[in-house]
Amino acid sequence: MSASFPGPLGLQKNLVGVNKNDVRIREFLEQLPPELHISNNYTPLFGESPLEIIRRYAMATSIQGLLLTVHRPYSSKSSFSKDAVMTAACALTIYQNQVIALSESLEPFRWFIEEFLYPQFFRATYFLGGNLLRNPETNQATIIVGQVQICASQARAAMLRKRDFARSIGLFENLGKLLGGSGAESAATAEMVVEGGDEQASQASGSDQGLWDMGEILTEGTFRWDDFLADTALDPAAGQQEF
Repeated sequence: MSASFPGPLGLQKNLVGVNKNDVRIREFLEQLPPELHISNNYTPLFGESPLEIIRRYAMATSIQGLLLTVHRPYSSKSSFSKDAVMTAACALTIYQNQVIALSESLEPFRWFIEEFLYPQFFRATYFLGGNLLRNPETNQATIIVGQVQICASQARAAMLRKRDFARSIGLFENLGKLLGGSGAESAATAEMVVEGGDEQASQASGSDQGLWDMGEILTEGTFRWDDFLADTALDPAAGQQEF
């Protein structure tokens, strides 16, 4: 996993590197022992301890989050990357709902879940929500909107422990509004999703359009990949940006 990580900017140089590291990650996944796997219908084994359960989710979430990171910049350019990132994002939402169902057993690890798993879960929903804005006819629309609401609720609860989650609350609430609005209304609202309005959104992104371009990503020392994901997820035009 360390060898596959695309670097501090979260970007591979080209699709060859993306495909090479995709193979590397999936080979690693196949080599994991059964006690570190999570299936879509996973339920804890008899006698499995909370520590063993959370270890499964820590590994599975890290792997799918890495696939999301590797493929996301190329999802508008490569059908392979788009399919891969969609699959990873869906897997992460499944893990999220499984963790919710197991919340009573995993209560001793709530801080770990909020600190290390939530960021991956939230990124997945950002992406799915942004994809829904661009493709509103998907048959998963109801599920995705529900997942946005779940993330907003989790962020509100987590903010009691860590105020950093306040930003996530705003992102998900605004994403929910966009998904509930019609085309023109959504496009207008999208320009206001960054706290502080249009001017602050432009400053935060480094461009007049509220979007990062590749030149800015490679030269901006304060660039943050998670912010880029959130901004693109909340702007319907982001899907047209080429890398």
